[in-house]
Amino acid sequence: MRVASPQFDRFEVESFTADWRTGDFELCGEAEGDPLALGVFVDPGNSRQWFTRVWAPFAWGGPAPRLRFDNLSYHSRPGTWSLDAVIGLDAGRPSFRGLAADALQAEIILRLPAAIEIRNLAVQQGEAEVRGDIRFDLEGEAMAEFTCAGVFDPVAAFTAALPELREDLADLGTGPGTRVDMRGNLHLAGASRPRITCTLEGPQFRFQRLVTGPYRGDWQLVENDLRWNLSEAEFHGGALYVAGNHSSFLGSGRVEIGARDVDVNSLLRQFRPDREPTRLGKLSGTADVTIQRRGAGRPWRLTGGGRAHITEGNLWDAPLLAGLGTLVGAGRIGRISRLDLDLEFLGDRLHVPEFATDGTILSLKGFGDYYWGADRVSFTVSGQALKGTSVVPMVLRPLSWFFDAQLEGPLDSCEWRLLNPLRRILPGQDEPAPETLPLPPAHTPEGTK
Repeated sequence: MRVASPQFDRFEVESFTADWRTGDFELCGEAEGDPLALGVFVDPGNSRQWFTRVWAPFAWGGPAPRLRFDNLSYHSRPGTWSLDAVIGLDAGRPSFRGLAADALQAEIILRLPAAIEIRNLAVQQGEAEVRGDIRFDLEGEAMAEFTCAGVFDPVAAFTAALPELREDLADLGTGPGTRVDMRGNLHLAGASRPRITCTLEGPQFRFQRLVTGPYRGDWQLVENDLRWNLSEAEFHGGALYVAGNHSSFLGSGRVEIGARDVDVNSLLRQFRPDREPTRLGKLSGTADVTIQRRGAGRPWRLTGGGRAHITEGNLWDAPLLAGLGTLVGAGRIGRISRLDLDLEFLGDRLHVPEFATDGTILSLKGFGDYYWGADRVSFTVSGQALKGTSVVPMVLRPLSWFFDAQLEGPLDSCEWRLLNPLRRILPGQDEPAPETLPLPPAHTPEGTK
């Protein structure tokens, strides 16, 4: 029997019984329409408001969703009522707060006024599928509890489901090909105060402008505190691991990061794709840093420390050292293949209290700072050449070159300058002689002739 209903596009009743004295009824049948229209069976008041909150964020871009009522029963007594139902849902082109999918199937279990359940939820998007269950407990402290597993973009899903997390998740990206296993709960009244645990495995992970290759990890969200562990990630030919926590209430967090055999040139090309391919070596290191946000548009405040090493490269090809090699005339007659440096994060700058290199012709040591808010560098470097090497001509072997140089300015246009003339000493001398050692004409800086 087809029943005319303004709430549904189609409503067909297969069986119906009613007690006209109490208002109780039971029915089985089918309908086409928005599940939100089922609210017509829910008594006005809090229960109808909760029912509306559950379904209002959904939109249906395809044909009207199909609803199958295997059993819907309503009972009313003085001061109390109940609505129990098992309803099959099949919908095409659903979306939840703008997050679209191809199809959705589920069982809607009504146990009102106490609870609403969505069981055997299956959402398809392309070849990917997500399955899960959701329970809304509406009595007392109203809460939602859920489990889900499948392939989807968890960052996009959470920014849609919990808009209050959008700012906290803005620096992260996971992509639609992420395999996710997640469970948790959240409050429905007032602040959501979510408690969620999640494991992830995907083709790439993004933090700001840094993008990894295939990765595995897990994270936990407990109200305002987010903890994560990127236990394994491919990163520019090497490996990266990251563990940390962040409190949105305090606006601060802590990160432990480690890298092993990361190709330096590949990493730099992620920021500047037009870089020429060069052999800059492999980066390994660790750091432990506390991070504090200081308001919109202001740079982060970082404190902590670490240590890094670059090996197996020709560091004269590195952007900052190339200019120094040209300045002192050593860039084409030797090789620096290893760089060791200590790291100190001091609020608004990265301080390098000491770094040192090896070198076939020239070795370097020095210290300096990078100010990330202003994107400026300031480094002082001392160099020593032809000391203990066996590859230089015999006539030059008794000599050593010494110099001090400084790197100053914006990172993309900083310049080197010599702080003193190049000097030479003979073995056994305690102090360098005051004379200068001329550079090859093609590399002679102004003021050193």
